[in-house]
Amino acid sequence: MKLKNAGVLKFLRAFHMVAAGIWFGGVVSIAALAYICFFCADEAGFMALAPNIPVLYSLCIMPAAVLTASQGVVYGFFTGWGFIRHKWVLAKWILTLALIPLTGIGGIGQMFLAIEKVERHGFQGGFADGGAALLSIGLQVLILLSMVVISVYKPKNSKNRKN
Repeated sequence: MKLKNAGVLKFLRAFHMVAAGIWFGGVVSIAALAYICFFCADEAGFMALAPNIPVLYSLCIMPAAVLTASQGVVYGFFTGWGFIRHKWVLAKWILTLALIPLTGIGGIGQMFLAIEKVERHGFQGGFADGGAALLSIGLQVLILLSMVVISVYKPKNSKNRKN
C-alpha cells in the first residue's frame, strides 16, 4: 500500500525535516559543548559540563534519530522512494548505520572514558583528554551534514523522475 494523499505526504515530509533538524542541531550543539569542555574549561568546569553530553544524547539525539529513521522506514515501505530504488536513499541508510557506532561507542562511550580519565589522572584539556570523543562527534556532524546535502541535492537518475 503506497501513500498517495498529498496532505499526508507533506505532513510526513515536514515532520521528517523537523526530526532530522533536531538530530543535526543537537549533534552540532553537543560538538560545541564538547569543544567548551575540552578547550575552554578548567577541571571543575569540565567535570560540571562533560556528564551532560551523554545525557543530551539520550534525551535529545536518540529520540530524534529513532524518529527520523522510523520515518525513513515509512518512506521506504509506503511511498515511491523505496529503500534501494534511488542510490541516494541507500547512501543515507548506509550513513545512518555508520552513525550508530559513532554515537554509542564514539560519542557517548568516549565521553565516559574521558570523564573517568580526568577523575583518575587530572585534566589536561584539549585533544589529550578528548581526542577520541571530539573525533567521533566531529564525524557525526560531517555525516549528518552530508545526509542533509544528499537530501537537498538528490542526485538525478538517468531516467526522468518525478519525486
